[in-house]
Amino acid sequence: MNDLIDDDLLDYLVKIEQIKAVSQDTKKMLIKKEKNSLNRLRKQNLNTDKELYLNSYDRLFRHISLLILKHNYELTNNSPHQTLAKISELFCDKNSVSLMIQQRHKLKKNQSDLVSEKQVKTLQQLLAHFDNSDVQVFNIES
Repeated sequence: MNDLIDDDLLDYLVKIEQIKAVSQDTKKMLIKKEKNSLNRLRKQNLNTDKELYLNSYDRLFRHISLLILKHNYELTNNSPHQTLAKISELFCDKNSVSLMIQQRHKLKKNQSDLVSEKQVKTLQQLLAHFDNSDVQVFNIES
């Protein structure tokens, strides 16, 4: 995994207040919190593609947060999904990332229960950058 985020991107995210510098003590505490959250997500019993997708998206979020923490920053509450998008675009094209996030929004807001195979592949591709064990198998009906 390439865990380097360009300094220009980090500076931009700080400027627009989507991330902020973190002390070493806070960083350690947040890393532990994110890893615990990731482990809880991994242990969840998931029965539907919708549950799998939302869980996978949450796992990706934990990985993005951990990556930002490696750079001595933490996410703020200011547009965290936009931050996820900007970081994800380091590994995947912008349009695919945007559609993946839209899919999550539709599922979360119960606007749809159908999971798009294309968005699943984007999510799986991104997760594979961090930990292959987080790439889940979906049973999407065509």
